[in-house]
Amino acid sequence: IAWYNYGNLLRKDIKDLRGAQAAYSRATELRPQMAEAHYNLGAVLIDLAQYEDAVTAIESALGLAAPSASWRQEAEAALLRAHVLAGTKAQGR
Repeated sequence: IAWYNYGNLLRKDIKDLRGAQAAYSRATELRPQMAEAHYNLGAVLIDLAQYEDAVTAIESALGLAAPSASWRQEAEAALLRAHVLAGTKAQGR
């Protein structure tokens, strides 16, 4: 949980997206069943314009999350956004 909390600090307070990405990645390695870490990793990846990786992370989060997770709707909206942005990026090549 320490790496997850560190990722939150880096993302929200310090605004270090690359650092947050590394912290959330570490959190998912150490606790692969921690859905929130996968979701926050996906959110950071969207901010970093790594849309395809964001889709993967958010899909993992939703697969692990309880149906009643308080952040589920937000994650579903983020997943849709990542899909759209990934498609836009692919078409622009």
